[in-house]
Amino acid sequence: MTEEYALFLGCVIPTRLPHTEKSARQVLDMLDIKLLEMDKASCCGDPIATQSLSVEMWVTIAARNICIAESMGKDILTICSGCFEVLRTANTLLAEDTNLKERVNLRLKDIGMEYKGTSKVYHYLEIISKPEYLEKIKALSKNPLKDIRISSHYECHLVRPSEIIQFENPERPSSMDKIIKALGGTPVDTPEKLSCCGYCVKLDESVGEKLVKDKILDLQHNDIDTMAVVCPSCFLQYNQQQRAINKLTDQEFGGKKEDREKLNTPVLFLTELIAIAFGLPVKKLGLKRRAIKPKKLLSKI
Repeated sequence: MTEEYALFLGCVIPTRLPHTEKSARQVLDMLDIKLLEMDKASCCGDPIATQSLSVEMWVTIAARNICIAESMGKDILTICSGCFEVLRTANTLLAEDTNLKERVNLRLKDIGMEYKGTSKVYHYLEIISKPEYLEKIKALSKNPLKDIRISSHYECHLVRPSEIIQFENPERPSSMDKIIKALGGTPVDTPEKLSCCGYCVKLDESVGEKLVKDKILDLQHNDIDTMAVVCPSCFLQYNQQQRAINKLTDQEFGGKKEDREKLNTPVLFLTELIAIAFGLPVKKLGLKRRAIKPKKLLSKI
């Protein structure tokens, strides 16, 4: 049975990571999940910056986007963890606070919209980690990821704040690992599994660099072939910062260059790993453009 959702793409994926959108659309189509375009959707509202200026403005931006899905009579499906947190949080806050809902609708009235709260918000991971979809994923895997050791990175926005997200246990998340198993891969837990990527620590870049360095070295010491992500910010941080950290001076890095272990762990979106296992053309996934190219991973698959 085909399920239909209003697709919320957000900003980062269509503008900076089109290969992610492509793999997500292909994979979800093969799983009989139909995606309907949300005409005139905007930025979700941003999971961090905008709400620090005004929570009401932040919720209003999110509510406007949800109104588009409501006019379509569909629930929202996102492929971005940040957008997922923003839209689901907005739904929760507006359901709990009638005064806030009234103020938001007063603003939306100026553009001919009214938020009703009839559309739910899902991350695609919530949907395809259900038992019926895990069976589909297993059946569609023409190139099982046999002997591939994969670390799942559960992003902050995907599982927190847990009282609002209510997706899975934020201390023991398992949805990505279930999918990796269905693909024939080997999910591996490491001490740094739940650590933050540091993407939003912009006031002191050295903090983000340390978080990346600690995470990637942890993976490499556990013989991980690749890290799977579902967040565009986490992807950008881990993919680009590895190369940047490898170029740091001895003083910046905090140790002599000859003593360093080179950071060299490829980062793939979960939908890209699924696409590879499904036998979709690897050349169209944009893997050659990565800062850390997954040559060894692909040859092993």
